[in-house]
Amino acid sequence: MNPASGPVTGGTSVEVTGANFASGATVDFGSVPATNVTVVSLIEITADSPAQAAGTVNVTVTTPGGTSSTSTADQFTYNSVLSAPTVTGVNPASGPVTGGTSVEVTGANFASGATVDFGSVPATNVTVVSLIEITADSPAQAAGTVNVTVTTPGGTSSTSTADQFTYQAAYTPLAPTRICDTRSGNPSSLSGPAAQCNGKTLAPGKVLDVTVENLAGVPASGVSAVALNVTAINPAGNGYLTVYPAGEAAPMASNLNFNSRDVVANLVEVGIGAGGQVAIVSNAATDIVVDMEGYYSVASSPGAGYYDPTSPARICDTRSGNPSSLSGPVAQCNGHTLSTGTTLKVAIGGVSPVPASGVSAVALNVTAVDFTNNGYLTVFPAGGNPPVASNVNFVKGQGAVPNAVVVPLGSSGDIEIFGNARTDIVIDVVGWYTSRGGTGSQFNAMPAPVRICDTRPGNPSSLSGSAAQCNGHAMASGTTAAIRVAGVGGVPSGAKAVAVNVTVTNTPTSGYLTAFPGGTQPTASNLNWTRGETVPNLAIAELSPSGTLSLYCSAGTDVIVDVLGWYQ
Repeated sequence: MNPASGPVTGGTSVEVTGANFASGATVDFGSVPATNVTVVSLIEITADSPAQAAGTVNVTVTTPGGTSSTSTADQFTYNSVLSAPTVTGVNPASGPVTGGTSVEVTGANFASGATVDFGSVPATNVTVVSLIEITADSPAQAAGTVNVTVTTPGGTSSTSTADQFTYQAAYTPLAPTRICDTRSGNPSSLSGPAAQCNGKTLAPGKVLDVTVENLAGVPASGVSAVALNVTAINPAGNGYLTVYPAGEAAPMASNLNFNSRDVVANLVEVGIGAGGQVAIVSNAATDIVVDMEGYYSVASSPGAGYYDPTSPARICDTRSGNPSSLSGPVAQCNGHTLSTGTTLKVAIGGVSPVPASGVSAVALNVTAVDFTNNGYLTVFPAGGNPPVASNVNFVKGQGAVPNAVVVPLGSSGDIEIFGNARTDIVIDVVGWYTSRGGTGSQFNAMPAPVRICDTRPGNPSSLSGSAAQCNGHAMASGTTAAIRVAGVGGVPSGAKAVAVNVTVTNTPTSGYLTAFPGGTQPTASNLNWTRGETVPNLAIAELSPSGTLSLYCSAGTDVIVDVLGWYQ
């Protein structure tokens, strides 16, 4: 008998060995017939033990030739005290937020009648295959990673990284659309649901809930996260904004830092909270503008909305003299400074490293440089008119202002950039999203932003454990630091790329920062600053095979890194 024992609930798959096992044989455990009897050969039968009271019984096989005699070799023991189950693996380890993925759960002590939960939600179609295997269908729930637990009369399995299942979401890009403007007088001419913020200037510590579902092309349900461009306008003092799922506590993280009277924008990728809303809080009085850029949900077509990260690659620089030393197709913008009120078309599809086809949207870092007046840039799919939205805002006197942008491509694979003031621009590609039939990684939003690095002295973020990796390690001029991301702050070890908000502060001189997976530092930048500024920017960055993100700083500075989500 193998195994020779099992729980009183039955359901143990037992291998019975012997001789003369004819086709049609039956098996009894004591006086109770076994189930799922299979005659494998003349010398082997498999059968599931029936439920019965604790104790030891003889297992007998009956054929037309008779019934086997009993002996100590055929005994099976029913255990009255059940051991708690353990889970050692789930396969596959990810699936869509709609649920319905058939998952094989492996482990031990899986008694008949066991239940399975994905996080706190019960699985469906649970089948106890054996003491070491259960199959179950994942239930629907929001994007993110949950523990899969098994419960039997012996208890509930403990959780570990081995039992984790990740709910994934695909990205649907949208043409930028304004959904919130707190300024008085309705300068954006918003109406209907998009007028939700009209006149609601943020007071210090006041939380503003902004509806994002069923608005600006976002579905009314089934959405796990959104991409927003958030702009602080004319703040009353120095401060920062934090954007997080509505209904949750404000996290120890920031999305946007500003100085008095600034106009500062940053891309935010954030999970949706209660009521289909996101929450925004500021520690200083300010007006804000919010533009919808896209959303994460189940792919509308197979292979759509996957993300393919790349090491940053410069594809456009309008400055004269070709300071980025660009040639070939990426020299397309050389010398084409934007004049006031003009639009520049930039080819994306087919310009290395972006493929010529199968691309729905692109992730960029767009930087305004050498401007002499206040203004803004709007990035949108080629072929349309500039929307009432902005991606990069700049103020006279700033050296260079970057912002992350995720934008759909036009029908010819191009984008357009509108500037309302004369400026040069620099564009770096950091990745792209697939259209139908593509492959790549899917996005998983953090429940709320998580801080994993703060180089400032005195540990002002009160970080501990692996998140304390940067404590007191300010970046020196011209140095590179590898920050561990995978396995820190809830990011799994298999993450391929990450959405992080990177902030520089305590900046004695002007400089720039580049985030890249490691190896040769690319000709690209994610963040630019002027002496004395505190500047944030979202980076959608590829990780190294070992799960690290390299940060290069051209000038000495402190750095803060907050994780918004990851791609896997």
